[in-house]
Amino acid sequence: CALPISQMAEINKRLDEFRQRLPDKKEVPGLLDDIDDKGTFTGLNIDSIKLIEEKNSELYVELPVDIVARGTYNDVGEFISEVADMQRIVTFHNFTIKTPEKGSDDLLEISILAKTYRIQEDEALMVPKGGKP
Repeated sequence: CALPISQMAEINKRLDEFRQRLPDKKEVPGLLDDIDDKGTFTGLNIDSIKLIEEKNSELYVELPVDIVARGTYNDVGEFISEVADMQRIVTFHNFTIKTPEKGSDDLLEISILAKTYRIQEDEALMVPKGGKP
């Protein structure tokens, strides 16, 4: 079942838009800075942001980022919202929230595994415009 040319053009356009939202290797440090800036902007106290070992798949590279921070419930919610609104695609996984002891003025402590992705830069995966690899 072949798709009409107009549908193929629309799919290609959306795929290009999606690819533009993924960081390349050179942009990853800046993306980590952007996440840190979002934490500071929202009032979150970022204890650490660490890029952990990349996970390669056939088409993309998964870039996991371990985030540990402290803040109020509202700070955490605003941080997640701000990161979700970023130009680059970042997803959140494995939330852990430690609440302060009753009667304590301490802040919530959160641990989040964030992930972003980049296109696999293996030339063997590149397909020329003519069709076959």
